Amino acid sequence: MGSGVKDRVYAAAETISAERRPTVSTVRAAAGVSNADATRYLKEWTEEKLAAGQSVAVAPPVLLEQAARLAGVCWAEASTLAAERHVAVEAAWSQESRDRNVEVADLVADLDRVTA
Repeated sequence: MGSGVKDRVYAAAETISAERRPTVSTVRAAAGVSNADATRYLKEWTEEKLAAGQSVAVAPPVLLEQAARLAGVCWAEASTLAAERHVAVEAAWSQESRDRNVEVADLVADLDRVTA
């Protein structure tokens, strides 16, 4: 037992994790190892994955500043586009409302003529 078993368990865990969460039984079957080896090395694999996700390098201040500027520019552009879209939708709604009022007035006038 050694590096070969560990490598097989890690490889099986990687392959299985692409589709679902690897379990001891799925890793054991895929790697062809004992339950004890699958348990031990799957636990190590999981801990390494969690540790890798938590160790994010600190970004340099210049990069953070540029990211903040980019986010600001993106937000400003999105706000402008949203405002323009809102104005267009509001104008279309107002026109539809006026058209509907004219249509109702015409229908009322027609009804008045027919009943008179």
